[in-house]
Amino acid sequence: MDQIQRLLLVTLFFSSVKSQVPVIYIPEIVQNDILGKITASTFTLKQPVCAFKEITNCGDCTLWVAVATEKGAVDAINTATAIYPNFPNTSPVFLTLSTPINQFSCSDITPGTFRGLRVGADTACQNSASVLDCNGPLPSNPGTYRVRYYLQATNNTFVAMTSWSQPITLRKAKSWEDIDTWPGKRTGGMVVVTTILIVLLALLLVLLTGMLVYSCTPHFQKGENYAVPPAPTGSFRITKYNTHSMSETNTPGAGQGHQATVP
Repeated sequence: MDQIQRLLLVTLFFSSVKSQVPVIYIPEIVQNDILGKITASTFTLKQPVCAFKEITNCGDCTLWVAVATEKGAVDAINTATAIYPNFPNTSPVFLTLSTPINQFSCSDITPGTFRGLRVGADTACQNSASVLDCNGPLPSNPGTYRVRYYLQATNNTFVAMTSWSQPITLRKAKSWEDIDTWPGKRTGGMVVVTTILIVLLALLLVLLTGMLVYSCTPHFQKGENYAVPPAPTGSFRITKYNTHSMSETNTPGAGQGHQATVP
């Protein structure tokens, strides 16, 4: 569906709002205890299974979700700018999540089965002006919204609508400056656990320090101590030596060896 067709669809929608058949059904948040059913930019609706059972000859119809601010949740909607790129500055309401109505028939009711429609979950189209039925994240301001379901026939006219939901307020992220870190407001169990951990850490540091001292001090090393032997001392002996002068004369004793002991 191109942009011109979408604009025509929205124009036909608002031109036929006053001729809608009211359906006794109030959209609501899912009752299941699930994480993230209301966040800072999304909320999850209970699927309108069997909500349009009184509308006949509409097997090929399409269900639309209208999301509005509290001031925009009125019946006399008469603007053709109800698209996500214009919300909420230009238009206080936008249409999204178009789904074939046969996905919400009475035969789809299964006990114990969770079925929801998450509004504001599409982050890929939030900055695109061409995706007119974008299910983009909901702005934190105003932060409170109401929704209703519209049923669109194959000729692009809207044949039925539900009531507006009760106000749905998004969650607000808490500023880090507002987080109280003072231990005086902690529970007794948290204080006990923190104290035990500190004591164990102190003991571990003492043990590590002792092992380091033990391994670096020779006095505490295991094994025998061996004395280093002194440098070798003694004498060496020259058994015989001749000199040229003595061997060439007839001096008594010449040529005979001499012994000397050098300390």
